[in-house]
Amino acid sequence: MSEDEADAMRWIYKGLGGEKKIEYKVNKKAQPLSFDGPSVADMKLNDKLMETLKQLGAYEDKECNQRREQALENIEKIMKTWTCEICKTKNISLDFDCSCRVVPFGSYCLGVHSHDSDIDLLCIIPEVVNRSEFFSRVPAKLAEVEGITCIKSLADAFVPVIKFQYCGFDIDLGMVRMPCGSIPPDLNIALDRHLLRIEDTKDITCLNGPRVTYELLQRVPNIENFKVLLRAIKLWARRREIYSNIIGFPGGVAWGIMAAQVAQLYPKMCPSLLLEKFFFLYKHWKFEDAIIVAPPEECQAPDGQERYNLHSWDPTRHHFSRRPLTVITPTYPMANSTFNITDSALNVIRNEISRANSLTQGLAQGESSYNDLFEPAMFFKQYGTFVQIEVLGSEKHIEAFSGYVESQIRKLVEKLTTSQLGLYIVHPCTRHFGPIPAEHLGGGDPEDGPWQNIFFYLGLKFDDNLVRHMKASGQSVDFTQPVCSSISLRSAMFPRGDSPSPPSLLPPSSCYSLSFFPCVALVYQLPISCQVKEFLLGIHITDPTQTSISIKVVKRRALPEWVKKEYYSQSKFEGMRLEDEHGELESAKKRALGEASADATSNGRVKKVKKDS
Repeated sequence: MSEDEADAMRWIYKGLGGEKKIEYKVNKKAQPLSFDGPSVADMKLNDKLMETLKQLGAYEDKECNQRREQALENIEKIMKTWTCEICKTKNISLDFDCSCRVVPFGSYCLGVHSHDSDIDLLCIIPEVVNRSEFFSRVPAKLAEVEGITCIKSLADAFVPVIKFQYCGFDIDLGMVRMPCGSIPPDLNIALDRHLLRIEDTKDITCLNGPRVTYELLQRVPNIENFKVLLRAIKLWARRREIYSNIIGFPGGVAWGIMAAQVAQLYPKMCPSLLLEKFFFLYKHWKFEDAIIVAPPEECQAPDGQERYNLHSWDPTRHHFSRRPLTVITPTYPMANSTFNITDSALNVIRNEISRANSLTQGLAQGESSYNDLFEPAMFFKQYGTFVQIEVLGSEKHIEAFSGYVESQIRKLVEKLTTSQLGLYIVHPCTRHFGPIPAEHLGGGDPEDGPWQNIFFYLGLKFDDNLVRHMKASGQSVDFTQPVCSSISLRSAMFPRGDSPSPPSLLPPSSCYSLSFFPCVALVYQLPISCQVKEFLLGIHITDPTQTSISIKVVKRRALPEWVKKEYYSQSKFEGMRLEDEHGELESAKKRALGEASADATSNGRVKKVKKDS
């Protein structure tokens, strides 16, 4: 790309006050390691990278992109109409064009979205509309619109959003109240001075999404090269099962910051070279050091003082608050975007980066290809032993409860890897499986719908040195020996009047259900049941008659066949639905239901016992 073309890219940014030129901000704390540009051979390799990315669906086609843009335009009209209606009930006259604004951010705003990417939106509303009105009334307004489905308001989340589906896209709609009577179309929310007048820290947190997006674009020397690099990294991370902030891997923001650092260090390189440097740099990176793309002194509060009760990452205290991986957002308040990362997740990431580095080093010699690099991880072939988390719930409650359980899985990973179990890796699969009908549990409440199952899996890898030591000393290395038990919160199985309280509220004399399953146990060490018990007692069940969760350890051969088929069909044929394979999948699910029903009646799955037993 010529310098003129690269300069033109700095006019593409949408959402923060029209299309305005993005001025490059040099990171003075990260001087470039090389100013070398690409050779002819490098550009040929770059063409192969671009071709592979398109073949694997990393780019959205024109028709799909037009539908996405039309959806955004419609949502903004809906929100403007709603804001005017709310103001009218308060006898406030508001111009339609200045009533509110809907700002995209994240992958769509960065220009690295694919056909299945969700859309992150922020609705900027005037101060006359309060937060409770937004989250209580907007869902009803959205429900009136044809084509909008699956509406869910998450007002109490750390970053509150309303989730819904529209035109085939998953939408996350947040909100921020600006301290002004109207929202002009050219309002630039990236400016720090707007933070001075905002009182609610929730608003500053929500505002950080678009601000981080904008700052990332300002911090890279060549936007187009950065975008291609980030597309490649996101595709690689997704296909290698290491892309999911909620369960303890880097999410889109973290991978974007890591990519931006590489773009800063090698400003003249083409995307194929940047991708090679990405894996080389982080293979040798000292992960006790924070990854930063903006100097901390440039990310301070506008008035030089931290706002009340709003914590910002402090580099002087990094040693005391260190996490396994620290990737810092480049705006105030600075935050660790990889706070959820566990030591086990970092081990998985390191292994994958090492593999990718070896493959990219052999690209130029023809020893490997980009298809090898982006080859999907075969999760259920990588490990022989798995923790299976089974979430059950009525049709009405299963989605919300399984989402909550998914957000807690990283805590179980930490408990397992910080104990003395000899576990080197506990790798959560980034996909869930289901829901499927839980027919063996009966019909359920007619109002709440039938019971359904959703499964999550953690792959287990043990410390090879420990295993060798055990074998050498003549000790058993049977990791599924049934010498211990795991707790199963099967509250909904109790009669309606006999359901126990949520785990966090259980008094000492209360009962819970206990299921006996084969569990990981190094004979002379602590069994897994203690960690599982701690985890389950931390799960808050709002309605014990509608949701439950159980955990057991299974070998690969005992995995449900439909789960493996669903996983491999998604991995190998993303975007393709093969009719005969889909039929096999449905048949496998039906067989699984029969097996589950038989198990439920034969193994004494639920037993009521005293808590102190």
